[in-house]
Amino acid sequence: MIARWLAILTIVILLLAFAWHADPLAPSPPAITLSLSHSVSPQPASFRARVQIQPHPDNRWWCVVFDGPEYKRSCRELEGVGSPRTFTVWFNNLSGGEYAAVAELYRVTEGEPKTIRSALVRFQVIGLF
Repeated sequence: MIARWLAILTIVILLLAFAWHADPLAPSPPAITLSLSHSVSPQPASFRARVQIQPHPDNRWWCVVFDGPEYKRSCRELEGVGSPRTFTVWFNNLSGGEYAAVAELYRVTEGEPKTIRSALVRFQVIGLF
């Protein structure tokens, strides 16, 4: 009788441990995220863009785009799962105005291209008079 209760207790503990480690409702991290060094700067401004990418065998390349009074873009090639997870890009000498930045991840799955975008990040360069 005691052996049966120990077996049931062991099974319950194992099921709880599995449920704790493998939560199917837990959100997966975004495929690509973008953060900037700051949100406001006087001109001529320099901004550091930090891109984080979740490893995936279909990852091919990524780009960071700054759009505003000036358009700037920087792209890098990826090598699937073996690629670094974090990249840093500097954009220098931005003129005054309102900007928006986005990071884009390009994947090719079974011959089909797919673009995944980060959340839009807005920032401002204050022009000097």
